[in-house]
Amino acid sequence: VDIFKMVNFTDLPSNTVIFLTMFFTSVFHACNSTNDVRDIILMSNSTTTATIKKQKHKDDDYVQELRQGLSFFFFTYMKKSPKNVKKSQFHRNYKAALKACEKVNERLEEDEFELMVD
Repeated sequence: VDIFKMVNFTDLPSNTVIFLTMFFTSVFHACNSTNDVRDIILMSNSTTTATIKKQKHKDDDYVQELRQGLSFFFFTYMKKSPKNVKKSQFHRNYKAALKACEKVNERLEEDEFELMVD
């Protein structure tokens, strides 16, 4: 997901929209589990999670913008996909990606609370 760090999701050139649509279509189609999609969106591996916590103070804005950008992209482009049919794995993965975007914000708030308690 770090490859999206420099992407302005509100002003995408058409070739970028095509690439990202194909990329996320492949991800949503290939993942057999919504947990896999969630992990991709949340960047959930131990190395990345540790890096995020170490750099938390300077990455808050980045994570917030990335979450908003991905949500915007999913709503604007992926929602219209012909593969986004109710009860399909694609649709379940699409919904999981949207929820994961929401959870990034929740996780930041939890980390802030943990830092205050420690």
